[in-house]
Amino acid sequence: MTSQQFDRWVEHYEQCDIAIHDNIKRAKRDCCYSSDQQRAVKTAVHFYDGEIVKTALLREVNIRSITTTRLKLHRSVWLVVGRIGWLLNHPTQEEKKMTLLRAKEIIDEIESTPYSNVLVTSHGAFMTVLRRELRRRGYKGKYFFKPNNGELYLFEK
Repeated sequence: MTSQQFDRWVEHYEQCDIAIHDNIKRAKRDCCYSSDQQRAVKTAVHFYDGEIVKTALLREVNIRSITTTRLKLHRSVWLVVGRIGWLLNHPTQEEKKMTLLRAKEIIDEIESTPYSNVLVTSHGAFMTVLRRELRRRGYKGKYFFKPNNGELYLFEK
C-alpha cells in the first residue's frame, strides 16, 4: 500500500464489522463502559445485558502514515511505523497527548462511580495506554503488549 492507500484502509477498518467468538463467558458486571465506535459497542452488547455507557473517551488511537509516499509497503509495516511515530511524538500522530488525557479521564470517571465490577470495551492501541495508566494507579492485572480481540483482561486494586 502507498501511504494514501494505508490511510484509506484505516478509515475503512474503523467501519468494518467484527466476528464475535464465545471465548469469554458472560459474567455479572455492575455496569459497562464502551467506546462509542461500532466495533466496541457490538462487543459490549454481546457480553453485557444492561445499559451500556458509550463514550468517545474509549475510542481507538488514530493512526496515520507518517509520510506521503507512493512507495508500497505491507499494511503491517505501515502499522508498525505509525505506532513508532506515535511513540516518538511524530507530528503526524498529534493525538498522543489527548489519548493520555482520555485514559486518565475515563479511569477517573469509572472510579467515581459506586461500582466495583465494571466491564470496559475498547480497542487494542487504546487498551495499552489504559493498561499503563491503570498500573500507574496501582491496579494489578495481566500484562499484554498487544491485546487479543475479545479477550478479557482483569485489573484489580
